[in-house]
Amino acid sequence: MNAAWFQPWIGLIKAVGWPGTDNDCAWLSGLNRMAESRAIRNSSGLPIRFIASAALAKPPGGHPMAYEVGIAESGQVPTRADGEAAWHDYFNALVWLEFPQTKAAINRRQSEAIAADGISGERGPLRDALTLFDESAVLFSSRDRSDCRDLQDAEWTHLFVERRDHFERRTRCQVIGHALLHKLLTPYKAICGHALVIDESSESVSADRASDIHADIHSDVDADIDADFAGIGKTNIDGERIELDRIVSTLISASSFGKDQLTPLPILGIPGWWSANSQPEFYNDHRVFRRRQR
Repeated sequence: MNAAWFQPWIGLIKAVGWPGTDNDCAWLSGLNRMAESRAIRNSSGLPIRFIASAALAKPPGGHPMAYEVGIAESGQVPTRADGEAAWHDYFNALVWLEFPQTKAAINRRQSEAIAADGISGERGPLRDALTLFDESAVLFSSRDRSDCRDLQDAEWTHLFVERRDHFERRTRCQVIGHALLHKLLTPYKAICGHALVIDESSESVSADRASDIHADIHSDVDADIDADFAGIGKTNIDGERIELDRIVSTLISASSFGKDQLTPLPILGIPGWWSANSQPEFYNDHRVFRRRQR
């Protein structure tokens, strides 16, 4: 849990606990205490609660309800309590706690799409894009538009080698895809996220907030988490996180949102995130650091 991609989550993990082997589900209670403390709600205003999957009541008639619809209509998030699947659902819950507006927007749009189109063999382009973001998103936040362009053009050497010092000063990344966080428990070179670019130099992010957002992604939130968990002593980090959440949820809610707004990003290539990438040769593996198909 000391890896760079987990640093923004460490304080929260310590506060709520983590899945263990004794199946006592103490961590599930921790998640719900935090959800109540932070007043986490879905887009309909219903309180979000994490319910062990085995404890969920079956709907009338015994027909299973779509996962997203169930959350939208009840606020209850099915959470597997043991085995490897528990980690997947645990990270999903952490993202609900840290980015509730974003998760609520994803859930609302998924539910609306299901209501309009039903559930069939194919999810359709909007639900595909929302699922891809939900599972594997990385927030790529930069004060330099050229870093954003380099990422979108897959100019890996220019972005991560030639301008490495510049990147580390002006650009930050945070993993918020819950499946990606799960995968990163056992990282490997080819592991890839999908980046949502937040161009802090654009008019969509005001100049006075850009530095706050930048600081939020880079900060170590381990400090003061106990006070946060108790619902007192809120720090500036809380306000910055909430603002970042608002910006991301707005992007997700836009009618233009789609897969074309998500850019593949090999996680272990991010400077400072993996010791081997300090050597320029690390990026010569074109099976991982692929050129963009135009």
